[in-house]
Amino acid sequence: MGRIEEAELIFNGLVERNPVSYNLMMKGYSMSGRIENSKKLFLAMSQRVLTSSNTMISVYSRNGELDKALELFEETKEERNPVTWNSMISGYIHNNQPENALKLYKYSSEGHIPDRKT
Repeated sequence: MGRIEEAELIFNGLVERNPVSYNLMMKGYSMSGRIENSKKLFLAMSQRVLTSSNTMISVYSRNGELDKALELFEETKEERNPVTWNSMISGYIHNNQPENALKLYKYSSEGHIPDRKT
């Protein structure tokens, strides 16, 4: 039995799952090449939090699904944090789109990152 299978046993045995346990499992699936499992788990989450969306932006973009990463990035518009921006910028770079990465970086550094007041 591999590590991801052990993680699955523990995850499936949890009485209560929280965003941290979901994120760890999604990252584990992604790192072991089980991208579809990451996606299914994300879609099954009853309550999504920004950290989960950030994780999936990275998962999608690292696996050539930049369109899905962008869609999720747009969904997080009101709550983005620096990790969200960095995940999307990295996604562009990973998908050989440095121009878009630079545009997004410039956009974020012009103060378009929302804070608690916006």
